[in-house]
Amino acid sequence: MWESYQALDAWQREHDRIKPVYDSGQMGGPPGSHILHQLWMSFVGGTAGMRYHRLAPIHPRPGVSTEVDYGNWEDPFFVEQHRWVRNFREFIDGMEFWTMDPLWDAVIGEREGYAFGRPGNEYVFFMPVGGSITVDATGAEGRYEAYGYDPDTGERGESWILEIEGDQESFTLTAPLEKDYVFHLQAIE
Repeated sequence: MWESYQALDAWQREHDRIKPVYDSGQMGGPPGSHILHQLWMSFVGGTAGMRYHRLAPIHPRPGVSTEVDYGNWEDPFFVEQHRWVRNFREFIDGMEFWTMDPLWDAVIGEREGYAFGRPGNEYVFFMPVGGSITVDATGAEGRYEAYGYDPDTGERGESWILEIEGDQESFTLTAPLEKDYVFHLQAIE
């Protein structure tokens, strides 16, 4: 997905046709589907929104059915996916994400991680498999309030202060979990 977003961004810039990008997901997907991953990739990839499917009334169709099917709102997969969207909304509440951009080359090294932000001001790092990522510190000099976030449960970790020196080339973020994990860094004035 990251490479697709990057290629689309490059094409738009090359042709001077900058337009919002929308993504689509399958919220009603089977167990083990990549909905949580897709939701966060769409965000850090800079899409303007993500369309997803959810349970909704299926109205009768003439000659086929006279009943309205409302779906199973208590289906554990629907409940789980609803929680992910709620957690996501709570995470971005108060964040001026519309002023942020994908930071295509911010995560360096072999470990999978993606960055979104305003350099020197605010960053969001999405790590789909946890572990540690190395981040290019170019333009990030300063002090940041930082915290980790579990997008599955909505649990926010303890805040700490991250100081990035002017001559510092990189810094490392390590997730406490080997699953989807997010870090948020906000500059302290």
